[in-house]
Amino acid sequence: MAHLTQIKKSFLDLIERLDKNPIGAPFADSLVEILQILYTEEEAKIGANFPLHATTTEGLGKRLGMAPDKLAPLLETMANKGLVVDTVKNGKTYWRLTPLMIGLFEFTFMRTGTGLPMKRLAELMHRYRIEDGLGREFFGSETQMSRTLVFEDLIKPVRTEVLPFEKASEIIKNAEIGSLQMCYCRHEAQHKGTVCDAPIKDVCTALGPAADYLIRRGFARKASVEEMLEVLERTEKLGLVHLADNVQEGVAFICHCCPCCCGLLAGINKLNIPNAVAPSGFLPRVDPDVCVGCGLCEERCPVDAITMDETENVPLYNAGRCLGCGVCATGCPTEAIAMVRREDWTPPPKNTAEKFTRIAREKGKI
Repeated sequence: MAHLTQIKKSFLDLIERLDKNPIGAPFADSLVEILQILYTEEEAKIGANFPLHATTTEGLGKRLGMAPDKLAPLLETMANKGLVVDTVKNGKTYWRLTPLMIGLFEFTFMRTGTGLPMKRLAELMHRYRIEDGLGREFFGSETQMSRTLVFEDLIKPVRTEVLPFEKASEIIKNAEIGSLQMCYCRHEAQHKGTVCDAPIKDVCTALGPAADYLIRRGFARKASVEEMLEVLERTEKLGLVHLADNVQEGVAFICHCCPCCCGLLAGINKLNIPNAVAPSGFLPRVDPDVCVGCGLCEERCPVDAITMDETENVPLYNAGRCLGCGVCATGCPTEAIAMVRREDWTPPPKNTAEKFTRIAREKGKI
């Protein structure tokens, strides 16, 4: 590990500030190198002085002892790089420091042609998530950042009440604005040489203020409701898992995830944290009279939650690991699998503020 005296104070201060977020930033050499690639020393100093809440240019300028007219263009540059996020309310611009995940790591791989050493960043970010502590930090609370959306065509509304926030199509239709962008997980895997054949371009969805920021800053393109619904349908046919922001209101993203590249599913598949992604409110149920024991559901399961019973030759589900996504059911050749309401399901937090408050409390930060 690099000696602390060899690291410039601005970057140590930046790490200390990032670590104050509900999802912190464990110190590691890999993180230091990532930040030194993405930030200039001046940008690191600015980032280190951000409060935990949104702030204006004037408010941040006071903390830095810097005139707003000098600070404003620096913040614009940082926003274009994904280092800070800006929102406009009542004609006033507010800034937030971008967290590592979900944020800086994803933004970095949402576009090409940045001039950054992408292969090196891919290696470093993967190492920091899986080996150097970020994954355990990110998934280390009872309340998770993301949740699973069931393939809604599998639900029979006559028999089962489906809430609006459980339906990907309703979330998309109710958003004021949406965007499509590159799958950052598969783009990262592409630079590592481990990518699968699932689509990379125009496949991940952002909604609301998150989409507005990504479009304005060149990370994504504006997309119509019809385009986003088409992606939803296409990715379901490919057996990709719909993972969304773990909130009921103001959902910021819906990703369409493969088990091999996805940084969120890696919490289950690589770090063996069964609750790394909150499950949907549904579980598969098999009709043994219809099941032919082909084992395709076991093969399709993105988190290895299914094993075939050697005696009865029917699938057995690990309910504590199952996402309730429906990938197994859509691949069943005899339609022997139905999705039914999970009895012990806990609805997601109402909004982002409640989600982060829960996570911060569970981590002892408040």
